[in-house]
Amino acid sequence: MFDVFFMVFLSMFLEGLPFLIIGSLFSSFILVYVSEERLLKSIPHNRFLGVLSACFIGFVFPVCECAIVPVFSRLVKKGLPLYIAVTILVSAPLINPIVLLSTYYAFTQTLGYVYLRFIMGFLVAYSIGLLVPSSLKRGDVLLPKAHAAKAYNCCCESRFTDFLNHAVNEFFGITRFFILGSMSASFFQVVFPRHLLMGLVGSWFLSISFMMVFTYLTSVCSEVDAFIARSFMGQFTPGAIISFLTFGPMIDLRNTFLHLNYFRRKYVLALVFLIAASNFLVGFSVNCLLWIGGVYL
Repeated sequence: MFDVFFMVFLSMFLEGLPFLIIGSLFSSFILVYVSEERLLKSIPHNRFLGVLSACFIGFVFPVCECAIVPVFSRLVKKGLPLYIAVTILVSAPLINPIVLLSTYYAFTQTLGYVYLRFIMGFLVAYSIGLLVPSSLKRGDVLLPKAHAAKAYNCCCESRFTDFLNHAVNEFFGITRFFILGSMSASFFQVVFPRHLLMGLVGSWFLSISFMMVFTYLTSVCSEVDAFIARSFMGQFTPGAIISFLTFGPMIDLRNTFLHLNYFRRKYVLALVFLIAASNFLVGFSVNCLLWIGGVYL
């Protein structure tokens, strides 16, 4: 049994490793070399268009769910409306090109999951942006002791050093959680009683809830979570797998603690609830649409 466990774990880890490296490099480049002021100027004043543009910023912003939190804090401090910043927060780790590429690689034989992840992720990010009250001010959410934005000097060597340091730190920080997630998924594949899993498959509510709790607790980076989600195909409903793929990148246990370091507890709890409820509805909707259309993934 241990041999099977080790082979399943090693397969998941080696498949996801290149995307860990690419994601760490892109994330570090964005944080060090891209100015938030450029983002501020590109946002329309109209709320609906502003949230839509924020989703597209998230699409071209290859930052994982941990690296996006300090960026989100800096954007709020620099005057970006909270509903716009939240939209970027939830969309960037979910629908950026690196995440979609890794999802494509993981689900090569079932591309429906790639399309559903992008479409549903885009829709839920847009919806969350619209649901955040425009009356909320940064003083309502930011902790007084929240860290100030880091200032980089003009020295290219210093910036490059910061880029390398951040890339290395993020890679090793992400890798330990990916290893934990891969081990957990391997455990469920090899050790967990099949009849218990089959009991979850028969219930939309239980299967979606289980996958959401699983991705929240394991806190696997969005750049590689598709490889873990793929291992549950055939055991859980498509809606449960989609909820796994959309919920985890938006908020997880590790990400929640990062939020609490910058923002007030009441705001963080409300955000977690809003994201969880939205993604549960996404999973349920996917199951309904596939059942009505007679489509199987």
